[in-house]
Amino acid sequence: MKLSTSIASLLIPVLTLILTACQNLSQGTNLVVKAPATPATHKANLTDKIIPPQGYRFPTEADYKDDWVAFRKELPVPFHVRGDFNGDQQTDDAWMLLRKDNLGWGLFVFLAQPGRPHQIIKVEENSMDLNPQFMGIDLIEPGSYETACGKGYWDCQPREPAVLKLKREAINYIAFETASSIVYWDDEIQQFVQIATSD
Repeated sequence: MKLSTSIASLLIPVLTLILTACQNLSQGTNLVVKAPATPATHKANLTDKIIPPQGYRFPTEADYKDDWVAFRKELPVPFHVRGDFNGDQQTDDAWMLLRKDNLGWGLFVFLAQPGRPHQIIKVEENSMDLNPQFMGIDLIEPGSYETACGKGYWDCQPREPAVLKLKREAINYIAFETASSIVYWDDEIQQFVQIATSD
């Protein structure tokens, strides 16, 4: 009896995976099976070398509510991104950290410094006029991005371009369903700059 085309198309990848695994085992290769990322495993993997500033803490599973839950499928970890933000070929981290007294939160960048603790830069601090779960961060790739002033939302201010040309990875700072901005490293002034991209 012949297998249908649909069943065969499902079995072939599985058989290929099994055969590859058997071949790797016969050659002494260790197989590593990656479990799906959760906030707990994410934290365990990435925070062992990063120490929050005094008074702040890393978000936990218990902090998932409001938009962090509503947009979890699109942005599973809305409070952390990694990238080379300042172009030194080192992997940096950006975190939205919550205050331990639950009276605020902040956006921090931890710039990697080989052999030394991270350089901690506070990009923004909020004292709870807005819940942290209404905000999120994501990685944005190098490229050209029209800014809010370029879209005509308001007049462009000095040093605020109509089109932002990113040379390296940056942070997409999101107010879910309302506004967004890009946080990027400015080589000229040697600090992070925040430019609105929507209003």
